[in-house]
Formats: sequence, C-alpha cells, structure tokens
Amino acid sequence: MPLATRETPFLLRALRLLRTSGTREFLRVARAHFLFRWARAARVSRFWLLKLQAKDRFQIYEIQGSKMALDLEDLGLSLDLVLDGVREPLSTRALPSFLRKGDVALDIGSNIGYYLLQESRLVGAEGRVYGLEPEEENFRLLQRNIALNRYDNVEVFQLAAGAENMEASMYLSRHSNLHSLVTPTESSQATQPTTVVTVDQFLADKPRPSFIRMDVEGYEYEVLLGMEKILERPDPLVLFIEVHPHFLGARKTDLLLNILDQARFETVQIAKSWLREQEMARGVPPDYSFHHLSDLLANSSFVSGELGAFEIFFKRE
Repeated sequence: MPLATRETPFLLRALRLLRTSGTREFLRVARAHFLFRWARAARVSRFWLLKLQAKDRFQIYEIQGSKMALDLEDLGLSLDLVLDGVREPLSTRALPSFLRKGDVALDIGSNIGYYLLQESRLVGAEGRVYGLEPEEENFRLLQRNIALNRYDNVEVFQLAAGAENMEASMYLSRHSNLHSLVTPTESSQATQPTTVVTVDQFLADKPRPSFIRMDVEGYEYEVLLGMEKILERPDPLVLFIEVHPHFLGARKTDLLLNILDQARFETVQIAKSWLREQEMARGVPPDYSFHHLSDLLANSSFVSGELGAFEIFFKRE
C-alpha cells in the first residue's frame, strides 16, 4: 500500500517553483523552508532538554485550564503543549463560542484529551461529553487526564467511528496524534486491532449532541457516512472537523463537502494553524475566514489537498 505524505518533497516543489515563478520567488520560499526546518529543530532540541531534566516520562502541566499528563517521548501533540501550552490556537480561541453550559458534546478522536477537557469545562456539571479514542496508549492517558481533573461529566470509550460497525486495523505512528485508519503515513510503525462503530449506533441510547468534534486523520468521510440519522435531523448542530483533503483525496473531499451542503451546514470559521513554507514565505498567515462552504467546493486547490489540512467549524441553525 503506498504511503500518504503531508507534502511533496521540498526539492521537487522548489524545482517546479523555479520553473513557474522565477528565481526571486524560489529564493523566498527556499529561505522560509530552511527557517522552518531550523525552527523545528530548535523546538525539538528544547523538548529533549526538558526530557533529560525530567525524572519521569510523564509530566503534569496546566493546559488551557486543566491538568494534563504529557508524554515526553511524544514529538507530536505533547511537544506542542509542553512548549506552547496550546494547540491550534485559532480554533482553541473559538471553541467557547460554540459550547455553553448544559450542552452535550461528542468528541471523536479524543487523543489524550486536549479538546475534550476544554469541552468538559465549557458544558459544566449539567452538560455531558462523550469521547471516542481507539489507540491504547492515548486512551490510557486520556483516562488519566480526566481523573487528574476529577471531571465527572465525561465518558470515554476505546472505539473508533466509521461508516459501519466492524473490526479494523489502525496504523500507528510515532506521533501520538497521527494514528490513522486510512493509508499509513511515513511515520507509521505498526498496526492495532480496532473496533469501529457508527455514530448513529453509538448515540442510539444517549442524549442528542449539539456539538460534534472530529480529528480522524483522513477518515472524516467514513465518519459522516455513519451519522446519517444525525445529519438528517433538522436540529441545530455544530460540527468541528479537521478536514484532511491530502489524505482523503479529491473525490472523498468533494463528497464530504456535498454531504454537509445537502444537510444545510455552513462554514462559520476556517482556521489553518499549520502553515506550509510557501504560506510562511508571504510573511502574513493567509486569511481563510471569509470562505463559505460553496467556496470550498469550488476551490480545486483545497479539494485536491494542495493546501493541506484545515480546522473548520460547520454550523446548522
């Protein structure tokens, strides 16, 4: 099975840019690329120094109002939270706008609880949060982080969501936030048996959520296929989806957006916290906030995956 990659190798992109845009643009992007790589190496070095100074692999930090045990062996999510105290800052800042006391939330791909813990605090004691996380080590750390905060309005399940109830293999990455049920990435190292359920089946005996978040590394289309009943209902609903067109492929990305369009959702916020070198070279992060769902459908660069992943809040009134 071919590997999925997040971006075309830099050398190929650089040569293409040199041919199409000239030397000046090539030098700008090359500079941004090497600055990006240098900054990334510096961050990893800082993280490793902290790891060397720590007595235990897991250290507890205050993250966005909750205590979190973070894994100093993880160069993915934990690295960002240890160094910055935040992940996906634009979406983190927007989250309180979409949840209020008493709401019910479903968090699909909870990982170690970064968003789930925030959701728990926002919905309060009278609300409820259900979390799905299939990967074993993430799930154990998720449970630990819930217990650290004594949040009793949360239930978590070691499950994945998909188009049908089945058993599947999950591809495991050395980065805790990149495990996937689709084509393995370059960092995939092993597989894990995983139980997959449809959202409709999972919610059959639970209160209807007004907020559903998912970050499932290219499996978003399958998750939507398994929540047909939820999407058919006319009730107000917010979907916070990290959309990965570069993993989904153009066909599934187009189908996913059309499903949401037909279910009368509209985009209310689009964020891109992870920037490519070409975007960094412009000096100012691009503004995607004005895009509507119809704009995304018509944008071939978005649908094809050329622009990478986006965090998108979809809302149905």
